[in-house]
Amino acid sequence: MKLKIVLDTNIVISALIYGGKPQIIYESITLKMFAAYSSENAVNELLKVLKQKFEYSVERLKIVEDNFRVNFKIIPTGRVPDIISADPSDNEFLAIADSAKADFIISGDRHLLAVKKYKNIEIITPTKFLEEVLG
Repeated sequence: MKLKIVLDTNIVISALIYGGKPQIIYESITLKMFAAYSSENAVNELLKVLKQKFEYSVERLKIVEDNFRVNFKIIPTGRVPDIISADPSDNEFLAIADSAKADFIISGDRHLLAVKKYKNIEIITPTKFLEEVLG
């Protein structure tokens, strides 16, 4: 059975814009090495950040969204927990991972990483994921 993973928004943006380790993980998802999960809220956040901070055109946003929806299973989340008060939007990724019964949340966000584990779901950096999982 494939590992189930959740990528937070900053990892997806890093993969799309900067490359490196996040891009390796993203490409492994497109190759169906892992089952990746997200939510409508997370997709909307991704598109909003790409438009506002990186000035993506409507056409480019559509390509990103279509590609994302092909490679990530968009699922409804249950109740969003109130664990991360410093940045409440990060709690969405805990809810996605819980609903998906994910093995890992991959993040570069200090608030998420500080949680370390949520309901047996490890929260780790791209570097740690690549070292431990892809070896």
